Amino acid sequence: MTKRQVSFDIIGLSYYPKCHGTSDDLRDNMLDLINRYNTDIVVVAYSAKKQLVNKIAFDLPGDKGKGTFIYGNHLVPGTGYLTAMEKPMKNS
Repeated sequence: MTKRQVSFDIIGLSYYPKCHGTSDDLRDNMLDLINRYNTDIVVVAYSAKKQLVNKIAFDLPGDKGKGTFIYGNHLVPGTGYLTAMEKPMKNS
């Protein structure tokens, strides 16, 4: 993008430990992107380790971590996961 002079003001990353490595890898990647592009960062899709991902994002230097957005495909009907409304209810 920079070679083609595309301007951007934020970078969004997804983070899934099975695909992207450890939380240290996430932090290191975010720090590298901040140092390389001097821009804000958000984690735009993740599904595990909510508190840890939030801590990493919001502890970035220079207030560069702007947020996290958890992905919940288990909340979407037809994705192979049951939503709370689709789960059978037990009578108690």
